[in-house]
Amino acid sequence: MRNFFKEPVAVKPAPVALSVEEQEDALIASEESFHEFIKLDVENQRAMEIAAGLENLATVAGHVSEARNTDLAFFDAGLELALVGTGIGTEEIEPGLEDMQGKTISTEAVNQTVEKIWEAIKKVIANMWKQIQIFWGNLTKAAPGLKLRAEALTEKVAEMGSATAEGKTFSAGRSLKVLSVDGAVPKKGSDVIEGLSLVESITTHLYGKYKEQLIKAGKDIDAALGEFDVTSIETARSSLDAVSNAFATIHEMSEFKGVKMVKVGRDTRFNRSESVEAVHLPTDMAIFHVEAPVEENEDVLGRAERIRKSSLVVMQSSEQESKAKDKEAEMEIFATSDVVTIAERSIAICDMIAEHDAKALKSIADNIVKASDAVNKKFKAASKDEAGISSASSYVDSAMKFNVAFTTASTKFEAQVSRVAMTTVRAALSVAQSNLSQYKKDKA
Repeated sequence: MRNFFKEPVAVKPAPVALSVEEQEDALIASEESFHEFIKLDVENQRAMEIAAGLENLATVAGHVSEARNTDLAFFDAGLELALVGTGIGTEEIEPGLEDMQGKTISTEAVNQTVEKIWEAIKKVIANMWKQIQIFWGNLTKAAPGLKLRAEALTEKVAEMGSATAEGKTFSAGRSLKVLSVDGAVPKKGSDVIEGLSLVESITTHLYGKYKEQLIKAGKDIDAALGEFDVTSIETARSSLDAVSNAFATIHEMSEFKGVKMVKVGRDTRFNRSESVEAVHLPTDMAIFHVEAPVEENEDVLGRAERIRKSSLVVMQSSEQESKAKDKEAEMEIFATSDVVTIAERSIAICDMIAEHDAKALKSIADNIVKASDAVNKKFKAASKDEAGISSASSYVDSAMKFNVAFTTASTKFEAQVSRVAMTTVRAALSVAQSNLSQYKKDKA
């Protein structure tokens, strides 16, 4: 009777394998939603830059008690600079600016515009999650079909017995070029296995410890925002530091087993001051670990900005287009045992992707957005009671930016690595299939 009161274990339904055509459709749909997600991410980053520019301008203008023509001209130029590319004219935010000469510059309209921008950012965050969920939905649907292809290869090897290969090399076409690592096309089966093993190692960490780390960091960010103290500039400064500390744990690469990061030389895609390391993957992509430098006399605001800018990002290995695409895709015929290993690595990766679930992360991201809103409301209420508190606005604004940063950190990198993983698996299975076709079953 000891198990009588236990809840029955829910049996997860087995994933349904799609046809080849359905797999292609699912992968195309996943790519479309991913590109839409990237556009939204860029849109949000630009919106935050605009909001920050307007906030800084309002802070400076707030200290001007008797505006001169030069002050008004500076304010107008600052507005124009902050609004570049938005299609919004300065007169739409501050009509009748010339009437403020000799008076305090009114920043109420600017602050209202910033509020509208933050409301828009929240909507974009919601849309980002929608697109990334569509992406995952289609990617996880395509994984079981690839797993079946891998299992079929293993079965075929078993059926072939002691088959022998004719010739020494074979042409694997485009699929072999897809497996290029930093421009180098695989020459042997062991090269393909090495690339797959690296992807498997990263994917294992991605859906294991890295995800656990993200969830813990998200909960810590939520808690730090919940305890954000706006009673003084000093408490706001300390509270922002707590939020930064919580976020800082996200981009640790040290636990990626089997992953060796190498220093990146001059690459115009990064600022000269940034520290950049990379690990090169198949598909001529690389994971870049980017860290902004610690500035001399760095303050809390500068530290928060630096921590937000530090990131893990997947991009093309080099600034230049890979020359591997122009090379003849020939490789040595490899042993059938290597085909089995390729299939096994592919199955492991497909299983991890098929079982991926981003619900926990989305729930935490939603909580962080709500906590950011609560901090902003708390600050506004405090500002009405004590004018001096308004000087702490930069710390509150900086804290709010972490809601966008967490959404990007908890979606973009995972999606990028998973795209590389799926592309690598498809290409590796295709090469393994071509290699197997070079073998002829021995006649009894």
